[in-house]
Amino acid sequence: MTRVITLLLLAAVVAPLPAADPVPFAFSPPGEPLMEGAKFRIGRPIGFMTTAFAFSADGKTLAAATNRGYTGGIDAPVELWDVETGKHIRTLRYHKTGVMAAAFSPDGSVIATSGIDNRLRFWDGKTGKDITKEEIKLTGHGYNLNFSPNGKRLLVGSTKLEMYDVATQKPIKAKEGYFAETNLNQFFHTATWSPKGKYVAAACDGGGIRVWEAETGTLVHKLAPRYTVHRTRFAFSADDKLLLISTWPAGLFKVFDVESNKELRSVTPPPNERSPEQVQFAREMGRVAWVVQTQQYQTGGQGFVVADATGQELKRFDVPAGVLSHLLTNDGKTLAVGSQDGSLRIYESETGKLQHVLLGAWSPVFRSAYANSGKTLRTIHTNGIVHDFDAETGKHLKERKLPLKGEHMVTVSPDGNLLATATETGSCTIWDLNTGEAKAKPKPALFVHREPVFGPRPFPLPPPPGPLPPGLPPPPAVGPAPAPPPPPAPPGDEVDCAPPATDPAPPPAPPVIGPAPPVAPGLPPPPIEPHPGPPQFFANFSADSKLFVAVTGKDESAIVVFDAATGEEKHAIKSPKGATAVALSADGTQLFVGYGRIAANAPQPDGKEKEVVAIRRFELKTGKEVQSWKATPGEKKQNLQFSRSEVTAIYPLPDKETLIVVESQVYNFFPIGPPPPGAPGGGPGRAVPPGPPGGPFGNPAQRFAQARVINLPGRDKDKTLAGAAENSLLTISPDGKAVAFLANDLSNPNKPATLVKVLTVSDGKAKSATIATGYHMGFGEKNRDVTFRPDGKDLAIRIGDGTVVVIDAGKLK
Repeated sequence: MTRVITLLLLAAVVAPLPAADPVPFAFSPPGEPLMEGAKFRIGRPIGFMTTAFAFSADGKTLAAATNRGYTGGIDAPVELWDVETGKHIRTLRYHKTGVMAAAFSPDGSVIATSGIDNRLRFWDGKTGKDITKEEIKLTGHGYNLNFSPNGKRLLVGSTKLEMYDVATQKPIKAKEGYFAETNLNQFFHTATWSPKGKYVAAACDGGGIRVWEAETGTLVHKLAPRYTVHRTRFAFSADDKLLLISTWPAGLFKVFDVESNKELRSVTPPPNERSPEQVQFAREMGRVAWVVQTQQYQTGGQGFVVADATGQELKRFDVPAGVLSHLLTNDGKTLAVGSQDGSLRIYESETGKLQHVLLGAWSPVFRSAYANSGKTLRTIHTNGIVHDFDAETGKHLKERKLPLKGEHMVTVSPDGNLLATATETGSCTIWDLNTGEAKAKPKPALFVHREPVFGPRPFPLPPPPGPLPPGLPPPPAVGPAPAPPPPPAPPGDEVDCAPPATDPAPPPAPPVIGPAPPVAPGLPPPPIEPHPGPPQFFANFSADSKLFVAVTGKDESAIVVFDAATGEEKHAIKSPKGATAVALSADGTQLFVGYGRIAANAPQPDGKEKEVVAIRRFELKTGKEVQSWKATPGEKKQNLQFSRSEVTAIYPLPDKETLIVVESQVYNFFPIGPPPPGAPGGGPGRAVPPGPPGGPFGNPAQRFAQARVINLPGRDKDKTLAGAAENSLLTISPDGKAVAFLANDLSNPNKPATLVKVLTVSDGKAKSATIATGYHMGFGEKNRDVTFRPDGKDLAIRIGDGTVVVIDAGKLK
């Protein structure tokens, strides 16, 4: 089940990549459908992982899939790659909910695939044409597929062990003793033919491993169920005489004589290493490869060992990211590694030399921006990777990596050439995105805000200064306890694959993903309580990208303007606390500050929101406040308690008379005061979560963002352009004539969609286009945005799943 457990994307934020391991840009594979009006798509959804399924018999073609795993619920086609050149060949698209297995016939003329949709498909190996004659429904997902050596039959391991005639695509009725079936929720996780076609072997949950004569269906051997079958892999030697079986959770692998069933050899891991959960054998038995494991239930290992069939190590080497799957060619000379970061790499197994990067890693996109006067579309990733693409065609131009060391992204300049980052303590660096070098380091530290959130801590925070107060016990560990490994069966205890008399014990819990250690046995789960969320910084570049302005200091009492090229401080303004957005006027003489954090805008004890200032205008030369505007009154929403108004972005237009403000009305699901019984943190005897006066229970909340158009001279009344609930960041076009954002369309629950909407500032009229369908884009507003090309002809849309889609603005309807 390892390949179908949803894992977290692991992104390395370290030193520049070594020259021997270039990472090309990760693309949406050819054949991916584009919505009407879209010019091209770049990137790949984050959280996706790559699984290597099968090599062709000659080792020249590799079938792999990149998807979200078992619970993804979206189309995940099989991609075919040329192993010798590293080029993409074609896409096999059918299974709608994730692919489980793929297999090549010996001559490569037929490819079979199976998926979580419980369907089996046949494809022409040369053209990629779907040659399935009629729908073939399996008894389960189809965990593994194996062609017979002559290519005439296909063995399918699912809830049942099935066999199909490849020519007719009809199931073959097996003789008595050959057909096998497991109990509910049990599966044949591994099944294979011997290279000469004499035997068939399969392993099922609770039933150990069985070997049959392929022609007669006679059961030859039963190996006691002392292995954890869903982690057990096995293979025959080239002459059909030996059977190698991985022996997790004890040992490395064992070698059996097939005819006598006698154990010939038992190989154990080196000292200080555990039995690996990922072992693969080459079909010709010249190689064995496994992922180094130092503790039980370890995931995301990056160390590889390649050995011969005796267990003698030939090579140890590391790969750049946690391994999700690996696969050896039949001759054992080539190793394919699919990783948890979505990458797919090909290595020479005996030397560990990287041969090709078929699919590069793709980490979350912090921002997309147009550079070089709109000729270049640039994506800036949270791990410091910067990609440049041709803005017309989407062709990848170049890549570089910033040498970040734990910095958080803050903001990107309007011309796409500068990036500001900050550490946990607010130390700021301004980077030149064209060269990848640090350009300036402003001296005053940026103000770091952590919005209180409820629930288990999503990541470790920096340790508090000094020792803990005496007498306090250390905090309990977080995460579910791993199930102990099953005890080995006594010798001679043979269990058939037929349904057992009693229901089997539930399978062990999936491994904990991430750095959190398991909870000690007997301890209750950690309470859901408020804790500091991720760091937030409030900063911006001027319209000409020459100045950088930020809220600074531990007490956030100052807003400082820096020279973006040198980091030199040019102006400092005293400002009330609670700033959430800053912006400079087009001529660089005025500073606009937006407010709205809970600290500055707490509801009153009577539940009524105090009328507060939402925007202030300062003169940079004198530091004086010259103008201010109140927050927009909040509207009551059904079943929601209005909490506060929050300014999230400010856009002073070049005409010096218009100010566009993105203002969100933030609502809580629960009224002001202690959380109600049954809610997280609620119930008798529970303390009120710390927070602003009145103790508002702040989670969960819902935001309704809107664009407020202000006439600075005061000749015209403010206008409000309607936004949407939980929409993306609102973006203003360079000429100030349009507002764009993303929103979810859930009008059809069977076909949710994500829309891009563009509103005309003058009259509020909207145009839109569908960007993605089939699943709900449930991502935070900071993960999605729209970037206008300087000439306004195109929109680069960061959907929020890691993909950037470019559409023709003229195609909006």
